[in-house]
Amino acid sequence: MKSRKVLVIGHPLVVDANRQLWNTLAKHPSYQVDLIVPKSWPSNLLKKNDFQFNKETDQDLNKIYSLRTVFKGSGSFFFFNPIKIAQIFWWNRYDVVLLTQETWSLSLFFIHLLKFLSPNNKALFYLTVCQNIKKKKLYFLRFFERFNTWALDSILCCCSEIEQVIRWKGIKKECRYFPFSYDDQLYRSKAPKFDSKKIVLGYMGRLSEEKGISLLLKVFTKMKGENENLSLLIAGAGPLEASLQEIDGVTFLGALPHQLAHTFYNQIDIFVLPSQTRSFWKEQFGRVIIEAVASGCPVVGSSSGAIPEVLSMLGLETTFQEDSEEELTKKLQQVIDQIEEGVIVDFMEKARQKATELYTHEGVVQRLIEYIEKPGQYGLIESKES
Repeated sequence: MKSRKVLVIGHPLVVDANRQLWNTLAKHPSYQVDLIVPKSWPSNLLKKNDFQFNKETDQDLNKIYSLRTVFKGSGSFFFFNPIKIAQIFWWNRYDVVLLTQETWSLSLFFIHLLKFLSPNNKALFYLTVCQNIKKKKLYFLRFFERFNTWALDSILCCCSEIEQVIRWKGIKKECRYFPFSYDDQLYRSKAPKFDSKKIVLGYMGRLSEEKGISLLLKVFTKMKGENENLSLLIAGAGPLEASLQEIDGVTFLGALPHQLAHTFYNQIDIFVLPSQTRSFWKEQFGRVIIEAVASGCPVVGSSSGAIPEVLSMLGLETTFQEDSEEELTKKLQQVIDQIEEGVIVDFMEKARQKATELYTHEGVVQRLIEYIEKPGQYGLIESKES
């Protein structure tokens, strides 16, 4: 009989790929998992995402509560139907409640209040956050954020910059490393084969200025003039789609569903993540990095946000200074040289082993279980190294 019952709440769970981690936890003989998901939620790539049960990603979950949201689409101000959530908290007894939100959100405030007033007030309470920017304009909210987080047992962070922001706000709750994860079965590839006579660069994601698309196109055009065997494959959606149509050697696939992302990596030789920091955003993790590496594909990434951290943990020295055409060109040529010299396969095999150790669904679930069953006081960096 399963001894621990976990409730996971979050708007990203409307996407079935984001539920797969929790389905993996539900497979553990000692855990039973319920989810609260929105009926519908817009994303960066799709204006509307409706919740749909997926028997592959949801088959082991105990219950999925699909609820309407107030202020749908607003990550900071939305909240789930409070009456329905109150009923869920009253009808069930949970050992762990885990919410994906930011420290200033109304959703956290309501969940905090409902949990406190329900029979679940003794359950462990975890918050997963992704905000890695010190937003000075919102510093006046720091007192509300401290109040909003006082009952938390831990804050789960996908990169070390998040802990730095948490401490800047004066929040003293322990922070633990909780990275993004991937399906090892889906992204596991055979030993990759590289053809130095036909090298394909690739990018998949949002097509906007802060993602560095303009920089990538400039560098590709320059390198294409010197190496006619070079091509660029792009998948995604966004305001810069039109700029892709006029460049020789660029193939645009449009938006690609996440369940087909593994097919994209199988078509390219080098994945490029040229993100550029803005006042409102910088890269918080870069799930595409671990997916590409798990597929045997080398990654060249900018110095924005958590990209250098993830690449370093995979043993890859392929970070370039963001906004720098010269450095991006240099790093791409470095990887191309490794392909031509025939040494890239050994490099990537080591990186893939690291990805398997750190970022598979099974590995991240085991990390969470250790946090739940072996509570202790240690910080984010120590958690990563443990």
